Amino acid sequence: MLFTFIVIFVYYVAIKEKKNEFFKGMMTWKQGCVSGIVLTIIIAILTPFCQVIFHKAIAPEFFPNMIEYSISKGNSAEMAKSYFNLSSYILQNIFGVLSLGVVISAIVALFLQTKVKK
Repeated sequence: MLFTFIVIFVYYVAIKEKKNEFFKGMMTWKQGCVSGIVLTIIIAILTPFCQVIFHKAIAPEFFPNMIEYSISKGNSAEMAKSYFNLSSYILQNIFGVLSLGVVISAIVALFLQTKVKK
């Protein structure tokens, strides 16, 4: 839950910086949303590298432990092995980043867009 607030804060700061520096303080919702989506794509590209580093160098015992735990909770070994592996986690992470990033970008851009006074 805390991580979600950190992600929203990072998107807010990045899109606000883009508004102030690149768009000179005048940004439409579309410009803000596109800026956030570009950030999302960059994060999605970097995600597999982070997963590999985490699961190979930092916590190589993660998948065996999760498979063992899943089996102890009544899941089949096949199901546990198909779910708890590096390829599966990389795909889940990429699609999670893309979907959540687009939604957060749209919402943050809505709040940061320049309001036109009539």
